[in-house]
Amino acid sequence: MAMLRAVLDGCSTTGRSMLPALGASLSPWSIFVQSRGAKSAGRTVEICLLQDVEGLGRDGEVVSVKPGRARNHLVPYKFAAYSSPERLAEAAKKRESWDVRETVDDAAGVDPAVKEAETCIKILTNSTLVVKRIVDKTTNQPRVPVTAELIVKEVLRQRKLEIDPRSVLLKAPIKTYGTHRVPLSFAPPHEDVKPLTLSVVKRFHKG
Repeated sequence: MAMLRAVLDGCSTTGRSMLPALGASLSPWSIFVQSRGAKSAGRTVEICLLQDVEGLGRDGEVVSVKPGRARNHLVPYKFAAYSSPERLAEAAKKRESWDVRETVDDAAGVDPAVKEAETCIKILTNSTLVVKRIVDKTTNQPRVPVTAELIVKEVLRQRKLEIDPRSVLLKAPIKTYGTHRVPLSFAPPHEDVKPLTLSVVKRFHKG
């Protein structure tokens, strides 16, 4: 800031701009941008997890993440909520119940793989998965239908979960826009089936 003040003082006293002589790297704008970037680079926001999020924490944990991750992914998809007195109180109650649940599971001999599958289903069924498809001008429907393989890819991209295509019990590819209920099961022979809400929306081809 001292350098910037000196530059501006020089401009006001001499009536001529000194910026070209100093070079582009020392212009007031570049100094401002660098300063702002340095401040925002380490900025985080506090959120309360509403679900177990792999690599981040458990349902009820309070963590700090970059604003963009919270704004674009975690909060819209209801994986988390911004910290507030009410949310912090709810999170504290959830953490108190952790030990109780783990004790019950251990006593009942619950298989860790089953617990993992239940967590996965909970994450997938608590929000809507959005898939964009280019419009076929002739039918006004998706040019390429939505398949089980595509759903698996979108789950990995949007939810950061890797699932087996056989868990998506899709009888036929989805060929229409709108909201669809896709059966999911992670425990053959598919006795416990849960619905995934899938929203197929239009993606207009550029050009």
